[in-house]
Amino acid sequence: MEIKDILNLTLLDIVSENKSIEQYFRQLGEELGVCLLCKELFTPLEMICKKYKLDCSYIIETIRKISSN
Repeated sequence: MEIKDILNLTLLDIVSENKSIEQYFRQLGEELGVCLLCKELFTPLEMICKKYKLDCSYIIETIRKISSN
């Protein structure tokens, strides 16, 4: 999947693929001090990255690594 396609996916679309990805976003949310799965479930990844000043490339790379395991 292309990066632009992943950026347009909602958090729900992304975490529904893999339980480990869900855990990754739970952990990321804890680091940010917000429950991403509660507050941003229907938000596209690109918007989440902008809102919380996250590195989209790093997030996508991490998602891909988790998905390949």
